[in-house]
Amino acid sequence: MKTVADLKRAMKVGTVVHVENHAYPSLTGNRTVLVSQSNRWCLSFPEGHPKAADGEGSWLDIPKAKTCQFNGNRVTIARDERWGDAGPFCTITITDQTD
Repeated sequence: MKTVADLKRAMKVGTVVHVENHAYPSLTGNRTVLVSQSNRWCLSFPEGHPKAADGEGSWLDIPKAKTCQFNGNRVTIARDERWGDAGPFCTITITDQTD
């Protein structure tokens, strides 16, 4: 992946990703794309999370290109500047894609 467009194509329903959530560590783990919209994705909760068994997920807005750093099948998304701090928000690694 080299662009947000590549990321959007990869993040289709059923895709398994590993999310390292630097801002919310309890959301770190393997997650499945449950819903893919033009402006955001819904990812399942990671195994072991209290809400994992209920079939719900959490929403992630599709990032702006300027907040992304691409490295092969991995993208690191920077924190929103409105948060008033710096550093990565999360790192998404595409681990398994559906056809």
